[in-house]
Amino acid sequence: MYKIISFQLANEVYGINVENVGEILKKIEIAEVPNTNPYIEGVINLRGNVIPVVNLVKKFNLKQNRDNNLEDKIIVIDDIEEQVGVLVDDVREVIKIEADMIEEVPKIYTELPKEFYAGVVNIEGRMIILLDILKILSLKEEEV
Repeated sequence: MYKIISFQLANEVYGINVENVGEILKKIEIAEVPNTNPYIEGVINLRGNVIPVVNLVKKFNLKQNRDNNLEDKIIVIDDIEEQVGVLVDDVREVIKIEADMIEEVPKIYTELPKEFYAGVVNIEGRMIILLDILKILSLKEEEV
């Protein structure tokens, strides 16, 4: 059994393994850092730790279809060399799934490189695209 956390990015619902998540923050002040990649929102100070924040909508070149960002959340990812915050439009819920519920991502999904996808899950008529967040955050810019 797996636990995934589902979240909204643009018009899609995505999910990542809960084991990779340290915590979820309501959007807090993000300090801009000059001369960084456009998808780096900046850094946050989390209990004395400086954590970079990646905007997945920008990183994936998705169309943002709203102006109001009051729902934005930062998911802090722990299972990499350093903590990284991931800015998402909204966090939905934690869902328990069985391994046999995970299907291959249809070939029609070409928004992201194939290795970013961990699969797709259909739960009660809702499709959740599973992402391999550790691969996404560990790739260098030239590999994206």
